[in-house]
Amino acid sequence: MKILTLISLLAFSVAAHAQQQIAEEQAQRILAQDNDSVALFKGAAVGVDLFGLARYKFGSYGNAEASLRINLKDTFFPIFELGYGMCDHTNDETNISYKSKAPYFRVGCDYNMLRNKHQGNRLYAGVRFGYTKFKYDVETHNPIVDPVWGGKELYFNESGISSRAAWGEIGLGFEAQIISGFHMGWSLHYKRKFTAKSTKIASPWYIPGYGNNRDTQWGLNYSLIFDLHL
Repeated sequence: MKILTLISLLAFSVAAHAQQQIAEEQAQRILAQDNDSVALFKGAAVGVDLFGLARYKFGSYGNAEASLRINLKDTFFPIFELGYGMCDHTNDETNISYKSKAPYFRVGCDYNMLRNKHQGNRLYAGVRFGYTKFKYDVETHNPIVDPVWGGKELYFNESGISSRAAWGEIGLGFEAQIISGFHMGWSLHYKRKFTAKSTKIASPWYIPGYGNNRDTQWGLNYSLIFDLHL
C-alpha cells in the first residue's frame, strides 16, 4: 500500500511538473506572438529640453535643444538631437571672459528596459555620439604680465578662434506618459571627450553640447516629448 501511495505521489509530481512546463511554453509562445504582431515602425516623436535653457538663464552657459526619435517595436529608439550651445562666462579670479555660440548635434539609440515594453512609461539606457564645430572669443579685463618681457603688462582680446570637438555619451532615463501622445522625462548622461581642438592662443573653456572642456562631464535633461502620428 505504501508503495502504491509513493508511486501515486511521484506520478502526480511528474504530471504537475509537466503541466507547469507546458504552461510556461505556452506563455512564451503567446509573448513571442504578441511581439511579432507589433509593427516594426511604431511612429516617431519630437522632444524639447528645458533644463539647458534654465541652466543658461541662471548660469554662465546652457543650450536650446530639440530631438527626433523613431520608435521600433517600443524597444529600440534611434534618436537625433540638434542643439545650440551658448556661453558667456567671466572667471572671478582671473577676470578673463569667454564667449561662444554654436550649433551641435548628437546621434544615438535608446533601449527600453521595462519588461512590459508596450505601456506608456519607459525606462531606458542609451548611447550617443556628439560633435560640434564652433568659434569662441577670449578677453582679459585686467592686464597680464608678459611672460617673455617680464614687467610689461598686456591686454588680450581675440575673437573668432575656431575649434571643433567630438565626444561620446552613455545615459539612463525615465519617461512618464502624462496623457496619450505626451510624455515628460528625465535623463542623466555621462560624457567622455574624444577630441577638442586647441590653439597656441587659447583653449576653449566651453564646448557647445558638451559643457566645460574637461575629459569627462555629466549632463542632465528634462524633456517634453510629443508623439507624431505619421
